[in-house]
Amino acid sequence: MDGRMKHLEDAGWVPVDEEAQEVDLTAEAPQIEPEEAYVSKYTVRRLGQQDILPLIKILRQIGFRQFASVLTSPDLQETFISVFGESGEADPTIAGIVMVSEIVGVIVDNYESCEDSLRVFCASVTGLTVPEIEELPLEDFIEIILLIVKSDSFKAVFTVARNCFVR
Repeated sequence: MDGRMKHLEDAGWVPVDEEAQEVDLTAEAPQIEPEEAYVSKYTVRRLGQQDILPLIKILRQIGFRQFASVLTSPDLQETFISVFGESGEADPTIAGIVMVSEIVGVIVDNYESCEDSLRVFCASVTGLTVPEIEELPLEDFIEIILLIVKSDSFKAVFTVARNCFVR
């Protein structure tokens, strides 16, 4: 056995029978330890009525009609149908991912126009100050935005809003 085969066996790979050129599929696969669930170092509070005006300001700066058109677009509806079928029975996780990706896309497209308002809103929701938000590494700022957008209260607000437009 050459060094490469020994290395593969040590890593849990099953050797190939060289004469038959078959792999032993009955051998037990190597066990992989599950990764621990990621826990953010940031927390966001539940959105409340005090967040209406800041959200409206951000939506206006993004372009509310553009935002509304994304949430009610035939493309989004076709995506939901292709993922969930005609019955519309959606896995909430997948539905949330689709909705979040659309919302994040709009924010990215219009970030420059809402940058200051978004910083103020993020500070309000996390309990950090605006200067602290401004000093965050990019990955932390994005993490906070994603925590807000993925929060149950944020999704609930936009689900209700979307339902108002679709009727």
